[in-house]
Amino acid sequence: MNVFIDSNIFIYSITSTDELKARKSFNLLDSNRRNISISSQVINEVGFNLIRKFSFSEDKVVSFLSSMADLYKVIQISKATHIIASSLRSKHKVSYWDSLILAAALESKSEIVYSEDMQHGLKIEGKLEIINPFV
Repeated sequence: MNVFIDSNIFIYSITSTDELKARKSFNLLDSNRRNISISSQVINEVGFNLIRKFSFSEDKVVSFLSSMADLYKVIQISKATHIIASSLRSKHKVSYWDSLILAAALESKSEIVYSEDMQHGLKIEGKLEIINPFV
């Protein structure tokens, strides 16, 4: 099963602010390793937050982001992604940034989006379900 992982899962997996979330995030990433897609937006959000909120060094950020890009299928945000996202915002009343995540997940043919920040259980286009792994 193809899955799409939102940035918060990666951040929890490498920070120790919440042990339970860190362990669940790490296990989720480890058990789905071969079927994970992310977007360039996810990489950007992870890098931004590791620097801003967790004061990671630039070397650590580059190393982690490089490993993300090497390990997982990366969906680039394109004109088509933006058009799909616009449609999703209208239909599902999701935020601008969440709609881009969902559009990239649809483009990657994922069946599940793991995210703490979106509506748990929401089905998108009958093909994609949002799951909050911490519920």
